[in-house]
Amino acid sequence: MVLFDFSKAFDKVWKDGLLWKLIQKGLPMCMRKWIREYLSGRESYVTLNSTQSRNESFKHRVPQGGVLSPKLFILFIGDIVKDLGPEVKVSLFADDLAVWVQHEEPKECERLMQLAIGKMEQWAKKWRMELNAAKTEYILFSNSNRKSKWEEHLVLNGQQIKRNDTPKFLGVRFDWNITFTNHFKQVKDKMRQRLRALRAVSHKRWGSRTEDLRTLSIGFVRSVAEYAGAAWMTAAFAGAANVDKSFASRERFKEVFVQTLYLAAPCTYWLWS
Repeated sequence: MVLFDFSKAFDKVWKDGLLWKLIQKGLPMCMRKWIREYLSGRESYVTLNSTQSRNESFKHRVPQGGVLSPKLFILFIGDIVKDLGPEVKVSLFADDLAVWVQHEEPKECERLMQLAIGKMEQWAKKWRMELNAAKTEYILFSNSNRKSKWEEHLVLNGQQIKRNDTPKFLGVRFDWNITFTNHFKQVKDKMRQRLRALRAVSHKRWGSRTEDLRTLSIGFVRSVAEYAGAAWMTAAFAGAANVDKSFASRERFKEVFVQTLYLAAPCTYWLWS
């Protein structure tokens, strides 16, 4: 699997190319005109103390922080995977892009992946985008120790893509044998930090009410365990026995936490029990 990185993603969007794609998607003319005006005539300047720089206009880019910017960016890059073969799988969310192939032989994976990379380079050149080879990385998944040590030679823009055996994609930490051990540790540490903060307001005499603690634990703690849980919880279950059992040291806090996590979401119970 190769995780691609776009250089200055929003700043590189080609306005004329974006408008052409909106035409191809059948967007009504009134909306295209409105979007063209939204993107046109934008300038910026920098103020330091009482000194202001000259105004700088932008020929390309979608506004950083704009409400429409993420949607326009997705419309612009959505066809980046159109010409990839059926053997190539893709996950695309905003500017987070992962591409992978599956085969028994690492050498064949390397060949198929390099072909996909070549097509993506062509797309980037055509639409004036830039793929950052220095931040792009790959990982080889395998249940075989021998195959997992295979060093693939993947090249992007003339530069070899570096290998990372524990990359992060959309907030989930992967590993080569898909046990999610590193992600499990990351979740456990994050939950422990948040539980310490929640425990500070759970004293029986002067702490928060049980109802408030339950609400806090659902939004502040349980959300950490449930994020992408359908993908990694089953694989990481074997490591649950190593979880620190000091999460609920105070009786009152333990009672609230049991009611909140176990009754509301049984799938997260093993994370702390």
